[in-house]
Amino acid sequence: MNRIPPILLLIGALAAALPGPGCSTLPDQDYLAQRAADTRAATEARAEIRVMLADLTLAQSVGNVEALVALYSRDATWMPPGRPPLEGREAIGGAYAERLAFFEVGLELDVARIAVHGDGGQVDGWANLSLTSRATGEVSTERNHFRMVVERDSEARWRIRHLEWRPWSALQPPAPPAEDAAGDEAGES
Repeated sequence: MNRIPPILLLIGALAAALPGPGCSTLPDQDYLAQRAADTRAATEARAEIRVMLADLTLAQSVGNVEALVALYSRDATWMPPGRPPLEGREAIGGAYAERLAFFEVGLELDVARIAVHGDGGQVDGWANLSLTSRATGEVSTERNHFRMVVERDSEARWRIRHLEWRPWSALQPPAPPAEDAAGDEAGES
């Protein structure tokens, strides 16, 4: 009985596992073309969202409540820290009008990430606000982390569907307790 050497069995098994003539292990051209189109579309969507964010910054800085509200979807939610959520353009517009009645607001957005999938997306980053009291001229600043859910509407315009934010201070670990030298000495006696 003739025995086949083990090396030939291994070579035969490897050859059987390889694609046959006309087959390729590389992705086909249709797949690559679709991936390129998806990448272009996502890049264009991110650019359009950045324009919407620039519009938000400008409208906030000049105190244009109508322009601010127009950037939100009709049933948007707004989640300010420490307050109940607001729903709808009218409620959000009222909150903007209330704030802008007392303060001139400077806003600068520091966008960390824009993720897009089809007609939806998410924006994460930091909002740096400068609030100048209309009554006293006193200036205060805030740095807030924000998360924004955006959607493309039937007019192909990106709008804010959901906005929530937290003050920077709420994201910091608590400071270690200060050591009180007098208290330590009293405790040792």
